[in-house]
Amino acid sequence: MHLHSSREGRAMTPSTATARPRGSHGGRHQALLPAITPEPATHRTVEAVARKLVHRTYPRDVLPTGITRHTDEHFTVSVRWPATHPLYLRDGRYTPSLVIETVRQAGLLTSHAELGVPLGHQFVVWEISQHFDPRFLEKAHAPTDLELDVHVSEMRTRGRIPAEVSLQMAIRIDGRVVGKGSTRYGIVSPGAYRRLRGERHDIEWPPTDITLPEPVEPAAVRRTRECDVALSPDKRPGRWQLRADTANELLFDHSNNHVPAMVLLEAALQAGYPLFGGRPFTASSCEVTCTRYVEFDSPCWIQADLATGPDGSPSLRVTGEQAQQPAFAVQFHQATPL
Repeated sequence: MHLHSSREGRAMTPSTATARPRGSHGGRHQALLPAITPEPATHRTVEAVARKLVHRTYPRDVLPTGITRHTDEHFTVSVRWPATHPLYLRDGRYTPSLVIETVRQAGLLTSHAELGVPLGHQFVVWEISQHFDPRFLEKAHAPTDLELDVHVSEMRTRGRIPAEVSLQMAIRIDGRVVGKGSTRYGIVSPGAYRRLRGERHDIEWPPTDITLPEPVEPAAVRRTRECDVALSPDKRPGRWQLRADTANELLFDHSNNHVPAMVLLEAALQAGYPLFGGRPFTASSCEVTCTRYVEFDSPCWIQADLATGPDGSPSLRVTGEQAQQPAFAVQFHQATPL
């Protein structure tokens, strides 16, 4: 990664990029979402995004192309969506999960490059959401380049390092706001994470003592390979067992001691297809809430239900339960079959 000052052109190493919002030390920082017109950049710009800053292993999966600092609490992340991608582009459309992943990576980049979160600290995602004009998910009309105006709406620190962060984002195409995103997460030091995870911290990777359940027919969830199927059938309609194939590098591109949130979102997407008769669907927004880690060594049960929203449009709600405890929920608003 290369960092430079937009004023002086002074090169800096990643370890010096530890700026934090004013007044953030040892307390709670709140900022109102300012006007959507960005201020002129007064600090530095990151012009090359290293994979480690967005927690990705392969270059194809890195979405941000840079970040510009405007103030201590306002940044702009530039993003380029891939022309092709085996996970995020299907049926001639980008999936709603690509917008969530864009918001997620923008948050990671902002945290590491601008808010002073050291590499190696763990992110515990509690909430992440997007509201995006679904017309721009059509490949024929989809943008190549986007910008996300990122605003720190709340931050609590532990010492000099953020411990809890809330971000609000406006998504722009050619200067026009076409969507928004938000995310709220905790940040845990390596030592605290080891204590938090206990004996699960050092599980063998990939797990060898876990038998994958049988997949549903790939065509039922609009996939062609069994390894891409994230659901296993259950006798009850609208219910499946999570199937987390750690050998699939699209879903697991690095070692992990729990099932990542983005794999849970992929399972939620796949759970929606049977409810729409096997047809692809789009949604105006998506909200993901995580309440506990999903482990590899215990079945996680997925339930999908259709409901009617206040405007009369269908809403798809997918929930996950493990050890008889709620683990996550995904809500797709204005879910419409294509």
